Amino acid sequence: MLSISHHFSIELMENNKRILSNTLFLYIRMLFVLVVSLYTSRVVLKTLGVEDYGVYSVVGGFVSMFGFLNASISSCIQRFYNYEFGKTGERGFQRVFSMSCYIELILSVIVLVFLEIIGLWYINHKMVIPDNRVVAANILFQLSTLQMILVMLQAPFSGAILAKEKMDYYAVVGIIDVALKLLIVLLLPCLSHDKLITFGVLMTSISVIDLLLYMGYSLHSFDEMKLRKEWDSVLFKEMLSFSGWNVFGAVAMVGRTQGLNMILNVFFGPLVNAARGIAVQIQGALMGFIGNISIAARPQIVEAYAQENYERSQKLMFSISKVSFLLLFVMALPVGLNIDYILHIWLGETVPDYTAVFTILLLLSSLIDVLNTPVTILIMASGEVKRYCLFTSFGGLLVMPISYLFLCLEWPPESVFVAGVIVSILVQAISLVELKRITGIPIALYFRKVAFPLFVVVLVCVVPMRLLSLKLGGSFESFFITAVCSVSLVVLVTIIFALSKEEKALLKASINKLRLL
Repeated sequence: MLSISHHFSIELMENNKRILSNTLFLYIRMLFVLVVSLYTSRVVLKTLGVEDYGVYSVVGGFVSMFGFLNASISSCIQRFYNYEFGKTGERGFQRVFSMSCYIELILSVIVLVFLEIIGLWYINHKMVIPDNRVVAANILFQLSTLQMILVMLQAPFSGAILAKEKMDYYAVVGIIDVALKLLIVLLLPCLSHDKLITFGVLMTSISVIDLLLYMGYSLHSFDEMKLRKEWDSVLFKEMLSFSGWNVFGAVAMVGRTQGLNMILNVFFGPLVNAARGIAVQIQGALMGFIGNISIAARPQIVEAYAQENYERSQKLMFSISKVSFLLLFVMALPVGLNIDYILHIWLGETVPDYTAVFTILLLLSSLIDVLNTPVTILIMASGEVKRYCLFTSFGGLLVMPISYLFLCLEWPPESVFVAGVIVSILVQAISLVELKRITGIPIALYFRKVAFPLFVVVLVCVVPMRLLSLKLGGSFESFFITAVCSVSLVVLVTIIFALSKEEKALLKASINKLRLL
């Protein structure tokens, strides 16, 4: 009995180490992506100009809005990879691969037809675009559509790589992707053709390369990645049912992102879209770091639940919730305190109006949303997604009518993002109610283990850091001092108030391991 318990403890520690190792690979990837993205955004904005950058943001955003179907299917694919592998091993993995390929092909055709009918109508009759950029916008629309199709076809292969926890290769592909984008941005000012169209063509070529890299590695490395000719109607119905309800969640996310982008375009035009595009890029850069933790932990949460190890999946959910929030908070706090200085250093004199306030409100929404991701992973692992997706989707979609009402009342553009914060709180509340119903995890336990410790960290850190930043003013010295002080304070308060004994022990073991390297 002691031997079994000892073996289980060793296995558990190895699983935790694998999560940390995979997260490290993803963080290396994300650090490179972040640094390059910040530079490329500055160059692209300067090269294209605010107006063309706004056109690129709203047209590309409109196309990606219709990617909600692929978002739901991709999430479904990775969930089934992990669940079936946890249940039936390689045979189940192969079944999921075959059906995911067929599903993505069918979905690609449906999306292509839909975009060519509805999308072209909207671009040419409803979207606010300067007359001299309509042709370029149409070409960019076609290129963006092709990019989205290529991303959809990646899903069976990238999903398999993530499910197999091959985060090192996933990180390498991400680094190659962003390195190629950097090369494009460096070449763009030297090209004499229409820069908006040229940029679209070159970005599409990178999507082709990404697809080939994911496809080549997974087919070569995983023996079970063999396409079965027979149609698995049972698995197809299960995946379609799961992803069908998950579509509602994807629709809500689209409404909260690209839907709001379209509303802003109607009321204020492409210049405000440019401000939102910059703010979203900052949000995306920081959220990319946090998403790495969920990517690394998702396979083990799902597999633990499939093997009925509910205690393990619950503890992982609690820990990932806290770690995700704290890592985002420790980055968002100095950014929020010094946003005007950061935007000036990053973009020079071409900072669009409203960018700073948009960024702060988006980061506030993100701090709430990041708590929702681990909860969603655990609920998705259970497979009981119908009611959860319906309730959270309807809650999330409320942001569009609320925002439209605010703007009709002639409230300022930032009121749209205030509505987003309100809706994020509502969706998280709904998620916790559904989590209790599906898994039996009490809401009070979630507040005691997750919400309350995080509230203490925020309360103790925000007030003194804000006072310090006001005293120092906007400068490099202010940014450096507030960044160092805020990171130090957050780490200290986190260790004292937010981490459990197990989490402190794991942190200590990880630090000791790094010292030995």
